[in-house]
Amino acid sequence: MEAVADLSEVSVGTVYFYFKNKEDLIVHMLEKIGYQLRELLGKEFRNADGTIEGFKRAGIIFFEEFCTKYPEKVAIFFRESAGQSEQLERQRKRIFDKLIGDIQQALIRVRDNMGVTFQSKYSAEVMAVSIMGMYERIAYQYLIWENRPKDLKTLGRDAVDFIIGGIHNLCK
Repeated sequence: MEAVADLSEVSVGTVYFYFKNKEDLIVHMLEKIGYQLRELLGKEFRNADGTIEGFKRAGIIFFEEFCTKYPEKVAIFFRESAGQSEQLERQRKRIFDKLIGDIQQALIRVRDNMGVTFQSKYSAEVMAVSIMGMYERIAYQYLIWENRPKDLKTLGRDAVDFIIGGIHNLCK
């Protein structure tokens, strides 16, 4: 908390006025980052009116806009909350559940707009969880572990194309 205060150019007391402890600060950051991410992806999908192309653009926006512009937020969102307190993990799960729900609803809209059905009643759920997992792993792998932000545009497009192929494969 002292480092946060120093970087923020405020007193430690001021930081503690707003946040009980480090985990409270991380919970707050997770909420803000999750909201920003949901707004960014949701806006792109809404602009495309529920098409597969809009779904694809939302994925590309994740990699090309969110990840490349905010690598520190990617690190906080996907790394800082892991292995912490129950409160932090509950908050992280709540945010991820919302994101997965958003993706699932977007998939259902795409399916309906395409006039097809999914192979099973679980297809949209499985795809949404898988997509979120892929986004998380790819962003973390190439931004944090391998420090390859310049490659993320190509890697992200490959991942999105792979996902779009999976969507088509689960439609009948």
